[in-house]
Amino acid sequence: MELEILEVKDKTKTPIQTINKKDKPKVYFTIDRLTSSLPLTTDQIFKIFKNNNSDILKNLTINEKNIIENDASCRCFSMRKKKNNYSRKCKGCQVISRLIKTNYLTSDEIELFSGRNKNMFLQIYTGPLMKEVLYEKKEIVDRMLFYFYSNLKTLESYNITVNYYCTENKEYNYIINSIIMNCILREEKLSLYNNFIWGFVCNSTITVIKKLSIFRNIDQLCSSPYYSNYSSPILSSQERKLSKNTVYMIIKQLVFLLKTLSKHHFIHGEPCLDYISYTSEKITILQETFPLKLVLEPSCYTSQNYNNKRYFHNLDNKYLNFGVPFEKIDVHINGSKNYFIHYNILSEYDEMSILYYKIGNKSKIFSKTRNEYGIPICYKSFDFVCFMVSFVKDKYFYATFKESEKLMNIWKLLWKTDEYDRIMEEIENLEENNYYHIFNLLRKYHIRFDAMGYFYNELFKNIDSGVYQGQNV
Repeated sequence: MELEILEVKDKTKTPIQTINKKDKPKVYFTIDRLTSSLPLTTDQIFKIFKNNNSDILKNLTINEKNIIENDASCRCFSMRKKKNNYSRKCKGCQVISRLIKTNYLTSDEIELFSGRNKNMFLQIYTGPLMKEVLYEKKEIVDRMLFYFYSNLKTLESYNITVNYYCTENKEYNYIINSIIMNCILREEKLSLYNNFIWGFVCNSTITVIKKLSIFRNIDQLCSSPYYSNYSSPILSSQERKLSKNTVYMIIKQLVFLLKTLSKHHFIHGEPCLDYISYTSEKITILQETFPLKLVLEPSCYTSQNYNNKRYFHNLDNKYLNFGVPFEKIDVHINGSKNYFIHYNILSEYDEMSILYYKIGNKSKIFSKTRNEYGIPICYKSFDFVCFMVSFVKDKYFYATFKESEKLMNIWKLLWKTDEYDRIMEEIENLEENNYYHIFNLLRKYHIRFDAMGYFYNELFKNIDSGVYQGQNV
């Protein structure tokens, strides 16, 4: 039987033309290309946000230029004025106006009705521009850092080659550290991103655009039957609590997130539940997939290293060296394993001897060193312990946490044996669950130098891949 030969009479109607069709060059959406007449979809606007954030970070870290969208002539004040002429708006106000139905902002929240982020809510924060949006190199901090390195090198690892850059504008510090944090997480292929979207300056107003999480606190999370024992509106608040799986999800993500950021000497500045929210997104950590994602927001005092530079906020611009920021350093054995590995410490220090620090009467300089000087004292312990105290203080979280023998054993061995009962009593009687009260509580007690490494290993010790080794945490 003869084979039939396919004869192509019209080449324009063949698949060949489709295959050979040249792809259109991708458009790099930037804020510079934005005009009052340029048509943009919601997705394209988000591409502008993403690309502009990348440009800001590149200019700041590589070219050492402070670049953030800034228009002093705009009179919209970030879309807060009722009468606005679109063609005379700054680019930031133009972007916002494309996301809302009215001619001005009637609320601090914007709901998106199209694109990949459909049904997402954005929060628009505006505040007066009190200080210039720029970073300046602070060589005096370098000299202070050398002092800490010389006196505490057996206790903490410091990179004295990092250059320190300070801004007096706290919102600008939040913007930059939010961008850096998300960039680090992308590089680490860990999708625990914060909610920052974009920031700009309109006349004398600084504006920050953030994504709103579905669950803004544990109270809201506890109202969902997917993550708690909530099954009926009749259930009293005293009976409500998070599910065991939810508690484990939260702790594992927190530990792994801080572990990842610690590679860059991350300091949060105000660690407490005020900066943590949750959203119903899948997240995979060490081959384990969670249906709930923890979101950690930086504070205005956040600092971290990126491209051999460190960015922090200081308002008063005063730098004084009052010495070592610890009242006491002690060694204690409580039955847990030590994960603080350093070869220059005392010979009698072994794998069962835990090294602790007590802030005590050095609370002022401890706080200044971390939050106002940007020096990462105790970056592997203090933030994590503060967050954990804040979680344990929450009644919905702790109601489930205390039912887990494993978690309670890990938690108990985080502390010195003779201090544990007093700490738990003070946590229970804590006046408010915020950083100020948590700090005043913790400064009176001993904190493990290896707190994060210890908790990580105990939590993930049954997992073969990705187990913490030595000082990588």
